[in-house]
Amino acid sequence: MDEVIAEAGHRVNEKKKLLSHASLVLLATGIVQGSQLVLRLLIGDRWGDLDLGLYSMAITLGFFFTTIFGLGIPQGLVKFVAENAGNQHSQRNFISTALFSSLFLGVLTASMLFPFAGPLGRLFKMPDLPGLIRIALVGLPFFFCFQTGLGALNGLRRMRHYSFQNSFNSIAMLSLTILAMLHGLPIRYAVLMTVVAAILSSFWTLGLLRDYFVFPAWPHFRSIFGTLTRFSIKLMAANSVNLVNTRVDLLLVGYFLGETAVGHYSITTMLARVLILIGGAIQTVTYPVTAEYFGANKREEAARLIQKSAYFSFFILSVLGILLVFYAEQLIRAYNLDFLPAVMPTKILTACVIFYGAAGSIGGSFASFGRPKVALKLSALSAATNVVLNMILIPALGLEGAALATGLSLFVVALLYVPVLRRVMDVHFELGSFGKILAFALLLYALLATLSMVINTWVAAALVCVISAMVFLRVFAPAGSRRELSIRSLFALRNQH
Repeated sequence: MDEVIAEAGHRVNEKKKLLSHASLVLLATGIVQGSQLVLRLLIGDRWGDLDLGLYSMAITLGFFFTTIFGLGIPQGLVKFVAENAGNQHSQRNFISTALFSSLFLGVLTASMLFPFAGPLGRLFKMPDLPGLIRIALVGLPFFFCFQTGLGALNGLRRMRHYSFQNSFNSIAMLSLTILAMLHGLPIRYAVLMTVVAAILSSFWTLGLLRDYFVFPAWPHFRSIFGTLTRFSIKLMAANSVNLVNTRVDLLLVGYFLGETAVGHYSITTMLARVLILIGGAIQTVTYPVTAEYFGANKREEAARLIQKSAYFSFFILSVLGILLVFYAEQLIRAYNLDFLPAVMPTKILTACVIFYGAAGSIGGSFASFGRPKVALKLSALSAATNVVLNMILIPALGLEGAALATGLSLFVVALLYVPVLRRVMDVHFELGSFGKILAFALLLYALLATLSMVINTWVAAALVCVISAMVFLRVFAPAGSRRELSIRSLFALRNQH
């Protein structure tokens, strides 16, 4: 009896810890995404849509370089550190090997890609782009180290430090860019400030991990590096394909429509990406936990966590997505009338990203289960569809075509998660539960439209947020001695397993 009570208490404490971690990471994600959004808005307003397009292209290419040439080490490190919880010796070896490797890969990649800055500028027909790319390449070793350090903190489940470092990097980037803006410096200094922020953040993160630094002998280093990269390269492939899914539209808009159109479309992607990043924040918390569960052969606990994460994230993203679709025009109109071409693409992309963001919240499940190739195959199918549709629809429909192409491809891969998770990991979802959440979100949209005709539109938004918060607390928040974070009440989303 005592063992049963102790186990129940442990499960309640674990769930409270997960909820606390999720809150921290979601707060950090809000700060990161808010800082990025404010940064893009300021650049567009002060430097203009053309310079915003150049900045967005340079930063997007930097993301591609970091993801592809980083070999997935930060994400792979999370799994190995989490699986070795309690074995600090192994954790030190993995963290040290990953950090040394990332630094070397960053220097090597920057040296290799430096001569290609000019050809990339000619490819996208942007003569000012090569200088910005070269500045971003200088920062690659620090980008690599910072991401690997975040992976180590995540694997150690030091989510307070993880969240703070992530927030600090974005706030530093925003603050330094504002300084450059106030001094009237050209757009290349905005990219330079991104590098400076990465340098500051990487050194601070390394300081937090100083107790985990060791210098493994070369044979031991090589063995750990091989173990880490054999797994992480599969994640790198999946992450690269995911990056194509979420950012290739911006690159193709630049190729077909020019840098001014990129400036407009970057507002669309920044707004819609809020939902993707929220799903990613939830995955940040659940990934190391499910890896630990699967490593300890606790499959039922892992399955329950995956189910609840999907329901939890779909509820949040549906409400936020509905609000963003409804208020997209008012937000962009209040910002700058020059960016009104971004209104309809924002509505189209947001409506589809709701589903992809929810799938992203459990996207690490395949890796934690030891099957990262499954996520790669799903993402590859979506990416191939994405590229083909963008190349067809952008010349025909412009920015709306880019949003429609990307949105449809992301929607398809999100739908595939349900049957694939059931087949690979025997994780079952109640589809009616998702339908009820979606119905609730559509009801909120109708309520917004109705209230906005009789009261101030922002007061209507506040009322809808209060209603959503009340339902959220009733459905998802733990109450007293409730043994599970049960999904119940309005939607009757009861655990079937």
